[in-house]
Amino acid sequence: TNIGSAYVFFRSGATWAEQDKLIANDRAADDIFGTSVALAGNVAALGAPGDDGNIGAVYIFERSGVTWSQTGKITLVGGVAGDEFGDAVAMLGEQLLVGATGVSSNRGATFLLERSSGTWVLLADYTASDGAAGDRFGDSVAFDATHAIIGAPNDGGGAGSAYLVDVIALDCNGNGVPDVCD
Repeated sequence: TNIGSAYVFFRSGATWAEQDKLIANDRAADDIFGTSVALAGNVAALGAPGDDGNIGAVYIFERSGVTWSQTGKITLVGGVAGDEFGDAVAMLGEQLLVGATGVSSNRGATFLLERSSGTWVLLADYTASDGAAGDRFGDSVAFDATHAIIGAPNDGGGAGSAYLVDVIALDCNGNGVPDVCD
């Protein structure tokens, strides 16, 4: 029924072993939880673009010892059916980049969030300046402290494009890791 799950594997020397199976606390049919995954230290972000009638969500899990627990669920404020928020995710430190390929008749959008005092706050949203219905901008995402690459596989009639954009990734401590500035 397309509920979805994700498996965590741990490496000890040359051997990999299953450590945990992650499932959403509010799992439901057609959530397709685990469509996208990202990991930063002891924090995992898992996309469920089918959640709540394809509005989508991103679930946050954190590891304590060998146990992973759900600590949050991020949804798109003002999201509508078909947005598919969580279709792609990437993490860097306390920041999360989330693709929502169904936004605006599948033009797509991507959202940059940052965790501050345990709450995920929207920093920026990105759309393609030449976006058209069906492009699915945000189908794949990756970023570092200054740039993001966002894929739009259906741009140009299916030829596809990748967009390079500047991101608001703050490095207040000068340690190469994005963080919240006071």
